[in-house]
Amino acid sequence: MGWAGLGKMSDDSVILIPFEDRSAWERAAADALPTQSWGHAAGLAADGMTPELAVVTAQGAQMVLPFFQRRYESAAGAAIDIATLPGLSGALVQPSSAAPLALWSRFAAAQGWVSGYIQLSPLNDTLVPPVPDQIRRTNALFVFDVQAWDIETAVRHHMRRNLKLGARLGATLLVDPSAMAAEF
Repeated sequence: MGWAGLGKMSDDSVILIPFEDRSAWERAAADALPTQSWGHAAGLAADGMTPELAVVTAQGAQMVLPFFQRRYESAAGAAIDIATLPGLSGALVQPSSAAPLALWSRFAAAQGWVSGYIQLSPLNDTLVPPVPDQIRRTNALFVFDVQAWDIETAVRHHMRRNLKLGARLGATLLVDPSAMAAEF
């Protein structure tokens, strides 16, 4: 059972698909969740993020992980970590297995990434992380009070720029909730 377009799963493989390879991304995420889609990534790319998609296969299970790299300077020099793309879906592992997470951890260490934030899909709620002493589990919720926020002033320039960039990337702005209902 592999994701559409990726063929038979082979053990111990990590495939990184760049945002620019839309057709490969769409094939890999064809059976995945809404915020793993190329369209969702295109919206984030319009805001300056560089999304990537990882397909990690190990011991008969496969993980689809939309992520981005974060570069920063520290006292020790430049460093890179990774984070799951913002959204509700997170990384999806099918069938539920910690093996792809363990392989991803080894891969990330080989890349020199110093840490990572990976949100697991709610569909993997029984998944036990492979190395619990190195993983912190949280369930944080951040609330932003939009009633007191002057949204028009705060986002006018930024939003116009994002909409123009999104249009150039091929993203579509949907304003009709019924048009989005099928995805959710």
